[in-house]
Amino acid sequence: MEKSDKPIPEPSLPPGVVENTGRVAAVQGPVVDVRFPEDEEAPAVYDCILTKTFNGQKVILQTAEHLGPGLVRCVSFNETLNLQLGAPCTNTKRPTVIPIGDGCFGRVMDAAGRPLDEAGPYDCPDMVPIRKPVEQVNFDLKKKGREIPELLETGIKYIDLLYPMIKGSKTGVLGGAGIMNWKKVICCLRLCWPLVRWISRRALAQKL
Repeated sequence: MEKSDKPIPEPSLPPGVVENTGRVAAVQGPVVDVRFPEDEEAPAVYDCILTKTFNGQKVILQTAEHLGPGLVRCVSFNETLNLQLGAPCTNTKRPTVIPIGDGCFGRVMDAAGRPLDEAGPYDCPDMVPIRKPVEQVNFDLKKKGREIPELLETGIKYIDLLYPMIKGSKTGVLGGAGIMNWKKVICCLRLCWPLVRWISRRALAQKL
């Protein structure tokens, strides 16, 4: 792939947004704590924060949690070597976005969407955030279960008598870990064997 001399777009502050600046409070490997003035708006979770090391290398941070008034804990997308305490940090007030589209095929990018193959910027007009809010999924237990509960006959006497299973439900076999816990393994194998044998016979009957 040919190299390109075109400038690579970096994450920046959206137009018309007031700059919100904080300072690096602590650095522990890829985890960076940033303190913002308490009278200003704190970064939201997953917001992108920009800072620089003392030698001018850009560091991209993503807000992970709020520790207190004006104090946020971030995760760095690149190395934090030479990142000093008190370094100014700018809140972009938007999440980290990466390009998406056919122009990304065959390209190599980092977690922040910056190209690593020295082939210039991506030919992708669309950008999507790397983090999306989790959508709530409504689950109705009444629709999953059967109208009339039906017992699952395992052939194991103490299970069918003491702990009967219902078809379509979930059942757990509890037990500790260790060498002497072989009884749970035998129970699971004995439980699977009738089901496997029934499925095998049914498949054989369909072929005939």
